Amino acid sequence: MKSGKKREITAERQGFQKILDDPVKMTLVSFVILTILVFGVFSNTFKNRFTTWDDIAVYNDTLIRTPSLKNIKTIFTYHRGSTYQPVRHISFMLDYYLCKHNPFCYHFFNVVYYLFGVLFLYLFTERLLYFLGPWGPPKRYLIALFSTIIFAVHPVHVESVAWISARKEGLLLWFFCASLYFYLKGREGGKHAVQMFFWSFVAFVLAVLSKPSAVVLPAILLLFEICHNPKEIKKFLAIIIPSIVVAGIFIAILMTVMKEAGGIKPYRGGTFWTNFLVSFFIFLNYIKLCAATINYSAAYTIWLPSHPWSVWTFLAILINLFILWIGIRNYKKFPLVTFLIFWFYIQLLPYSNIIPISTILADRYALLASFSYTLLVGIFFVWLMCLRHEKFTKEFFKVLSVAIFVLLTAGYSYMTIKQNRVWHDTRTLWMDAYEKYPHAPAAQHGAALVFMKIGAYGVAKNILSETIKIQPYDYLAHNNLGICYFHLKDYKHALKEYETALYYDPKNVKVQINMAMLFTSMGKFRKADKIYAHLLKQHPGNSNWHLRRAYNFYKWGKYGLALKELRTCIRLTPHVINPYEVMAIIYYENLHQPRLAIQALEAGLKNAPNSPRAKEVKKKLLAIRKAVSGE
Repeated sequence: MKSGKKREITAERQGFQKILDDPVKMTLVSFVILTILVFGVFSNTFKNRFTTWDDIAVYNDTLIRTPSLKNIKTIFTYHRGSTYQPVRHISFMLDYYLCKHNPFCYHFFNVVYYLFGVLFLYLFTERLLYFLGPWGPPKRYLIALFSTIIFAVHPVHVESVAWISARKEGLLLWFFCASLYFYLKGREGGKHAVQMFFWSFVAFVLAVLSKPSAVVLPAILLLFEICHNPKEIKKFLAIIIPSIVVAGIFIAILMTVMKEAGGIKPYRGGTFWTNFLVSFFIFLNYIKLCAATINYSAAYTIWLPSHPWSVWTFLAILINLFILWIGIRNYKKFPLVTFLIFWFYIQLLPYSNIIPISTILADRYALLASFSYTLLVGIFFVWLMCLRHEKFTKEFFKVLSVAIFVLLTAGYSYMTIKQNRVWHDTRTLWMDAYEKYPHAPAAQHGAALVFMKIGAYGVAKNILSETIKIQPYDYLAHNNLGICYFHLKDYKHALKEYETALYYDPKNVKVQINMAMLFTSMGKFRKADKIYAHLLKQHPGNSNWHLRRAYNFYKWGKYGLALKELRTCIRLTPHVINPYEVMAIIYYENLHQPRLAIQALEAGLKNAPNSPRAKEVKKKLLAIRKAVSGE
């Protein structure tokens, strides 16, 4: 019996060794394992809903609702003051075509794109180890698999997958890793080298069209060449130059977009140099996010010294310089360590706040940077697996390594599944963030929106007042605080907050509309109309603004002008029922023409039979008909 068991164990080991020795079989097995893990830990996001962060990118985006060449051309055309992520928008167009506004499709494809990224990350890792590592095929495949498993289930990636609008992160991971993999395949030489370099460039372009921060890829390619063989840089520079040119163009676009959208903020500390010192704390916090955080959140509060030139600042600088020194010192002996350390810093440069942006720290920004951590973890486990000591049996360290690895994977998977539930909807997301980090402006924004949605404007007002104390330049906080004052009938303070918001962001359309609505409520109809006229001069096809202007004329008593705006609104959006309803009110209650009111309501029901307001409109129609028949 014992000899039979030994033969079975020996056969299993030989079978496992055959898989390790066969790159095709090892890749297939790895892909199966990674697919099961990714869907296993992220499948509970399929029941999640849209959040407030998804409104602009998905729910209110009319372009994604019609897969036409005209809309696709518009998506790929750069527009002032808006983000430029056309590949993400095209992917949302596919989601809407399949499922309309059912969030299941959006979450499902987020997981699929993340999986594609993970699979290409495995391929890239294996090739990277081939060029920069000292390991042969079996160890190389194991390191690639172990590290990619840790990457696949790491809880810092939840935001990149569970947040629908973060689709750009999954697409970025996919195309970024694909570009690197094809580049390394081209570096191997052979008859397909030119083809591989071509696909590397195509994947890079798709990466920057998914998220412009992919512009760091040429720097990663140069880093690889320096670590592999600096003498060959000139030889491969011609291949990298097209990517550098594309990166330069998109850096200009990224800076323009962020500036126009209010993404670039004032320097924290007042000057570039004081802000530069802050970035050293941010790098350390991202190390913590990758390796030591347990309270993951949609928003964070990070500790910064009250004075930028404090002892703590110099300590942060020294820690970062020490890490970089390790990379430089090991450049010749361990080039892979050098590559991973500088990879981490290069990936975080766009988010380091050297140029101050609206978000200081976010899980999604750690997506590609975390590769440095996960690969080092994979190397550690394979090193432990191969360790031998005379005091222990031959199998001891293998069993120990696998046991610890399984525990770590299980722990990360549990944290990921738990964090997925936090992203279930707007309420769960922001109340969790506000509970964990009550002084984080983003968490305060989110919590305030939750309270505003349930009508608790007093509570929201108090939260937003705290936000403004932390970030006086936050135009969004001023705008939302103005909305709270508006609903609390404190028009004086509402106007003050809107004016402050426009001071920091003069072209913000939402704030201008809110101010116009406030003027209407205050009886300052001429001022309200001036805003609407200005906006419609720039965008005459905006049906919603015509409707709001019509309401302002209605309250002003200028019924003829109101009807004119409503007719324009109906011409632009005949399948929206609201203009018909307002028109009927004017005809029936103000102009005393019930038959025209009936015609307006009948036209509304004919053109918008499935509107949520259809039942109420039918009741109004029956009431007017009854009143007319009784005359």
